[in-house]
Amino acid sequence: MNSPIITAVLIAFSLGNLVLADEKDKKEAPKIEKRSVSARMVRSVGEGTGIRAKKVPGEFSVPKGSTARNFKYKFNDPDSKIKLDKLTASSIYSVTEKRYITEAANNPNLELPAGKYKFVVGGRPGAYGSLSFDVGPPKVGGGAKAVDHKLPKKFEVSTNETYYVSKDGEQTKTQEISKAKPLKLAYNNGHIAGEHETTVSTSPSPNTKYQSYWKTTIDARLEKGVLSGKYVQYSTFSDCSDPTIPGGFMCNKETMTGHISGKVDEAGRLRARVSGWTRKAFEHPYGSKGSVNGPPKLYEVKPWREDKNTYPLDFTLEFELQLPVKKTRK
Repeated sequence: MNSPIITAVLIAFSLGNLVLADEKDKKEAPKIEKRSVSARMVRSVGEGTGIRAKKVPGEFSVPKGSTARNFKYKFNDPDSKIKLDKLTASSIYSVTEKRYITEAANNPNLELPAGKYKFVVGGRPGAYGSLSFDVGPPKVGGGAKAVDHKLPKKFEVSTNETYYVSKDGEQTKTQEISKAKPLKLAYNNGHIAGEHETTVSTSPSPNTKYQSYWKTTIDARLEKGVLSGKYVQYSTFSDCSDPTIPGGFMCNKETMTGHISGKVDEAGRLRARVSGWTRKAFEHPYGSKGSVNGPPKLYEVKPWREDKNTYPLDFTLEFELQLPVKKTRK
């Protein structure tokens, strides 16, 4: 039979082991670190007239095995009275990837992988901004963590369903991608290239005919289950009512450029998202002389000019692709 002293020692030893185990669990638990960085605009010294401003970015890094998320952004330009609380396509620059994180624009679910970054603000001298975020292990579930599947060296995939998604989450199926004209992507050792062309004709009345043309090109990389690259959509709108004008009178043309990103999930589905759009558009004003029994005669009113009209480019283009994942034997 154990003495009271020995029993006390055994109890203390057991409690000590429990404490050590508890401390070990705490150390192994995922750690979320709160971080913040600031940036500003200062007056620079130089010759000439006008206001000279210099950007002073804030640098930060995300360690290997972690991601940065839950971003909170504040910007204030006292001179112009401009205040913002949503990231733009040029707010964060990736030193590692040597590009601006355009997908950060109006994206509450932004998650940055490991790497070096710069937080940048614009505006006049005296403008400043702050960026706070969490750094920790990648999110689990919801496709947030990319899966690096074993893929064939070369293959092609396609989809006939792409959607424009507004900032409010409303989905609208694109008309340029269809079963007859699917979006095709070719994979070649990590590089993804895509090209798509389609023409849609409409005729609101017997004597009026319109034609819209779209051409899409994709140049991206898929590495370790993460997609990143450039998405360009060129489009034109022509009035084909006058048969004497071959191909119709082209009255609008524009180029929209966005950043395509995405991750591959456990089932091998690549969920792609195009955001951070920029737009360059031109218009060719024209007129028409009506005809009683025939089509109208179209004529130029003004030569080509840049279209200064702007509209919010805070939508995304989204689609999914099933990749030919190689199954491994267990």
